This record gives sequence, structure tokens and C-alpha cells, in this order.
Amino acid sequence: MLNKEQIKQIKEQLLSQLENWPESQRESAKQQIMLMSDSELEEFLVKNNMIKTNENKEYNSNQNCIFCSIIKNITPSLKLDENDKAVAVL
Repeated sequence: MLNKEQIKQIKEQLLSQLENWPESQRESAKQQIMLMSDSELEEFLVKNNMIKTNENKEYNSNQNCIFCSIIKNITPSLKLDENDKAVAVL
């Protein structure tokens, strides 16, 4: 599904996110990311709803994140303002 360049970019992005982690956890997480095979990385991304595959599109269409459910008016919220690009909620 993902090509080698995409996998490289995703791993770099994940590693850059670790800069704010506590140092005691950072090294272990870096090792886990670097040791992940391409298929393990894709599986991780799918499980964490970071990418969708044909197999999980139906499942994901029934499961909404809290932000999606607020935008779709499924979860009650107090909308402070809204435009074509953003919604401000309390």
C-alpha cells in the first residue's frame, strides 16, 4: 500500500514527534519505530486510524472520532463560531 519513500517519511515524522517525550521513554520508542517492518508500520497506522485500507473503510465509516462526531452534530457541543474551514467549540 505505502511505497518506500512514504514509509521513510512517516518514520521520520514519528521520530520527530518523540522530541517532546521524556528521555527515559524516547530511546525505546525510537528503537521500536526503526525496527518496524514496512508491513508492521502499515498495520500500526491502520490500527491507529492514521490511514485507511479497503478492509477498514466500512469499519471506520461506522466509528467516528469525537471531533468528527461534533462536526456531524452527533455529539452535543456549544459551537462558538463556524466557517468553511474551522469550527470553534466549547
